[in-house]
Amino acid sequence: MYFRIIKYARPYLKHFLVAFIFATLFAVANFFFLPLMRDLTKVISSKNMRMFNLNVAYIAVLYGIRTASQFIQTYWMAYITSRLTIDLRMEMFTHIQRMSLDFFEKYRQGDIISRVVSDISAIELVIKDSFVQLIPQTFTLIGAVTYLFILNWKLAAMMFLMVPLFIYIIQALAGRSRKYTSKMQRKNADVLSVLQESLAGIRIVKAFSMENHEIKRFLRQNEQNFIFTMKNVRVNALQEPLVGFLQFLSIIFVFWFGFREIIIGNMIIADLMAFITGVFLIIEPVQALSKAYTKVQASMASAERIFGILDLIPTVTDKKDAIKVENVDGNIEFKNVSFAYDKSEGNVLDNVDFKVKTGETIALVGPSGGGKTTLVNLVARFYDVSEGALLVDGQDIRDISMASYRKFIAMVPQETILFRGSIESNIVYGKPGATRKEVEAAAKAANAEEFILKMKNKYVTRLGDSGQKLSGGQKQRIAIARAILKNPKILILDEATSALDNESEKLVQDALDKLMKGRTTFVIAHRLSTIINADRILVVDGGKIVEEGTHDMLIAYNGLYKSLYEKNFK
Repeated sequence: MYFRIIKYARPYLKHFLVAFIFATLFAVANFFFLPLMRDLTKVISSKNMRMFNLNVAYIAVLYGIRTASQFIQTYWMAYITSRLTIDLRMEMFTHIQRMSLDFFEKYRQGDIISRVVSDISAIELVIKDSFVQLIPQTFTLIGAVTYLFILNWKLAAMMFLMVPLFIYIIQALAGRSRKYTSKMQRKNADVLSVLQESLAGIRIVKAFSMENHEIKRFLRQNEQNFIFTMKNVRVNALQEPLVGFLQFLSIIFVFWFGFREIIIGNMIIADLMAFITGVFLIIEPVQALSKAYTKVQASMASAERIFGILDLIPTVTDKKDAIKVENVDGNIEFKNVSFAYDKSEGNVLDNVDFKVKTGETIALVGPSGGGKTTLVNLVARFYDVSEGALLVDGQDIRDISMASYRKFIAMVPQETILFRGSIESNIVYGKPGATRKEVEAAAKAANAEEFILKMKNKYVTRLGDSGQKLSGGQKQRIAIARAILKNPKILILDEATSALDNESEKLVQDALDKLMKGRTTFVIAHRLSTIINADRILVVDGGKIVEEGTHDMLIAYNGLYKSLYEKNFK
């Protein structure tokens, strides 16, 4: 796990080398304080003012070198960690964008956001707080310990008898911190999920007067997160006093043993002062490294969550020799297709078999949960068939490059999706690089031009989240304009006009009629006019095509379609 994080620093080896050089210089400056303190003690004893002033000047220069080196290495290490974080976050986002649709059904949005934002930020914080000091403090510690053993190996050896206890305490606390951090990050994801769900469904929350329920739900998740946060704080807060107490015992022992050695004539005062300075010089690296170790261990919980996502493989991928199609006519054939989201739960579609000619409009009707949405998801290749084959212009869809195939597909979903930005940028989303003239023509065809021109900033009017400035009908016409601009050969509509007023419904339906002309269209139909005007109606129930034909044929058949028509459409 450590090495997986470190590999992201490879592009910045030059910057790391600069930081390493100045970190080494920082450590060398720290090391030379020891002999200087020893010499200064001797000079004070000899009362040589010239040498005293010279030694003080040396110390000042040394401290200046130490300060400059610390600034430079801290800056470049911060630069490396910030770039590393951006690279990791971009890789994470790119990987998520390329995951198959089943990934987004398995993981909640709050959990995904938590991993991309909170977990990566946790790693960045650890690297900045810990790794920035890791090199200089390690060198300082090695230099100081080496000097202490040279100065008085017996005293140094006896003092370092406490090292195993140091290591045990640090490892024990680091393990607990990692455990609590993992739970804390999971709870943080729960908090974000509740927040995201509540904001996304704010109209429903208010319509049902459930504000207090949502507040209590959010509070409950925050309180659970607080419990693990405080457990983690307790572990981290306990470390410094425990390590500090052990350091205090070490210093007391050095004073006792050192003055004892002076009294019996085995040591001079200058050596003891240098030794004590070395002990104090060790304190900062020991504290820094123990904190760094604990933080790094805690951050491994975040790293596991991040790499847990990065290690996932999309379930729908291109073959190595996938064909890049230059054009799609729109002939679709379901050839004995069966599909299951989860094999243990059985098939959602079972042995579906039908053909669609270029330019045909197919209306899909049937009870909820019958398989209509699954069927169009297979056409868009959001999933691959479990059995059988889905052919596009006689070619198995799995043999075609997804990117080249989807250039010829457009969707207008039931829940209109608009992005933050201008009206123009939302329409152009269907065809990046389109001219303003093309955008205006698409908006006009979608019956959207009238309300766009009434806005103060017209096409550059900025929309809020999910297009909050627009009505339901206006949002749908923007989505239709996006699809018209793309000029697809295959069109998938989850028609949703039932919630619109009569005027908006008429405008949207007129725009949809224009959009559907000359294209192979699959419509999950909610309106009688769409069903009647379709070339064919497929009645989907229990994962099967149970009836097929025109409106009049199916009414005469007197089966499930007639029952649905009498209940929902008549």
